[in-house]
Amino acid sequence: MEMKNKYALRTYTEHSNRINDLVFAADNRHFISCANETAIKLWDIQNSNTEADMSILAAHADNIKRVSYLDP
Repeated sequence: MEMKNKYALRTYTEHSNRINDLVFAADNRHFISCANETAIKLWDIQNSNTEADMSILAAHADNIKRVSYLDP
């Protein structure tokens, strides 16, 4: 992927390990992420805070590789 202006608008740093998956919600306001840890995190893009809005810390017994939104 090439970034045209090469500027990062915001950096999210709560994961303690490499991020494996990141999925945007249909509203394009939220995304969820998972990493080589047992946590799943929900983020709000429009919030200026760079901390996760919600974290499920022990979501799985092993590293989480994929996450997905389910249609209601």
